[in-house]
Amino acid sequence: MDRRNGLLLLAILAALAAGWQLWLAQDDDLAFAPVEGLPGWRQVAFDGITDPGGSATGAILAGIEATERRDLSPADLCAVLYPATGQGVPAAIFTDANCPNCRSLEAKLATRTDRLDLTRLQLPLLGPGSETAAKAEIAAGLLGVTLDATPRGRGADAMIRQGAVSAGIDPATFAETMDSPEVARTLATHAAAADTLGVWGTPALTLGTTLVMGDVPADTLDRLIALEQDRPRCP
Repeated sequence: MDRRNGLLLLAILAALAAGWQLWLAQDDDLAFAPVEGLPGWRQVAFDGITDPGGSATGAILAGIEATERRDLSPADLCAVLYPATGQGVPAAIFTDANCPNCRSLEAKLATRTDRLDLTRLQLPLLGPGSETAAKAEIAAGLLGVTLDATPRGRGADAMIRQGAVSAGIDPATFAETMDSPEVARTLATHAAAADTLGVWGTPALTLGTTLVMGDVPADTLDRLIALEQDRPRCP
């Protein structure tokens, strides 16, 4: 993706996100629509915005690097979103290191871990820097370590090296893990899960069998968590 198309994509996503946030801030009751092809799944409805069918393997907005969709079966989707089950509401966030709204939503989710069993899925749609950060996060998980900070911006490479050293991992070993087939497969699986749900941007959140696109106010998040507690779990 060249710089012009990248900026166009960012502008489109920002406009969509702004409209979404304004709608979510309204006092109207939440409305839901079924997710096509996924019986039992629903999404927070926003006419003209949340229509399923986008491709996370390459943004199809304005014809930017569209690629073929890759869908998972309902059972495989649930296994990717919720690899471990606990007492809380199953939750998964599709995130991008360079997405400000992702950080906002993740901060809210972090204060609700007593009610949620949360999975983070990497969906690096915002350029090469996002992909590098996603690979670093996945590699850290495979190596059983946690990076000091999410690598982003021009200093991402230095942050990755420093994070590896701080975690007691040789930077060369960490770099090899980032470029490993296992990391590539994980990224592809996360993208396939997004495609199956019709996710077209980040952040996207699933709570059980409910899909929410974008950041949400804290009170809306609490309402959605409460509503999901009484719904059937992901099969």
